[in-house]
Amino acid sequence: MNAAVRATVRRTALALTMGLALVLGSSGTASGAPGLVPEPNDPEVVEAVAAAVVPSIKSVTARADVPGGIPDAAGITVTILSGTTQLASQPYTDLKGAHPRVDLPAEEGRIRTVDLTIKVSNGRHTVTIPWTAQVRPLYRIVVSDLRLKRTATPRCDPDGSMQVVARWVGPDGTPHEASGTSPDRVYHFPEFVTTLTDVDVTGAFSMDWYEQDPGEPVPPQNFVTAPLAFAASPTLVGHGQLKEGGGDCAGRLSYSYTWTLRTF
Repeated sequence: MNAAVRATVRRTALALTMGLALVLGSSGTASGAPGLVPEPNDPEVVEAVAAAVVPSIKSVTARADVPGGIPDAAGITVTILSGTTQLASQPYTDLKGAHPRVDLPAEEGRIRTVDLTIKVSNGRHTVTIPWTAQVRPLYRIVVSDLRLKRTATPRCDPDGSMQVVARWVGPDGTPHEASGTSPDRVYHFPEFVTTLTDVDVTGAFSMDWYEQDPGEPVPPQNFVTAPLAFAASPTLVGHGQLKEGGGDCAGRLSYSYTWTLRTF
């Protein structure tokens, strides 16, 4: 091979070697080179997602929200666990982020503390976040009208002209009052109908009632507690025995109410 040919071959080999080195260098040094975007499997990306987690709980619904827009985080998974049991999991997306949620057991409305864990992982790198949360089950309660049936006695309103005044105090402390007469001694108070939203099992109300003859002074009042008791049955009936201050008139009040567990 003459000198001109040998020089051409060397230049070609050098050009090929340099070209190959440039391709390898741009790929092989990306994760470690300063100023370059990290790959999705880098620990700092997983840690950035973990730092953005916002845990929250309302009623029985536990959530771990991470906003979208974290660079190179697509495919990282956010998981809610109880012990080693996975309760909810969702992969991160650039547009929506990740928002795993789970409805915990209501346990008949019992307010309690639970220990959960949020795990952020891409399969190679994992960050765990301990989370102690208070579960306070919330309910929507629909209460019916109030019904009062008086007991017929010779000394209590023989002609059915007595006016019955019902007064009660709602769970928020607001007083209410309604009145009426009934020849058949059965009274309905539609003003009692109400809907309570996002209340726990401690929510209750009481009734302060009295019976009154038209034009006569208000007699001594009896105080009756009528709690919205929780039970496994979703629809319950509250009731109580009422007695006028002098003891001549008595009656039975009743109302129904339905509990519906709230989730978010």
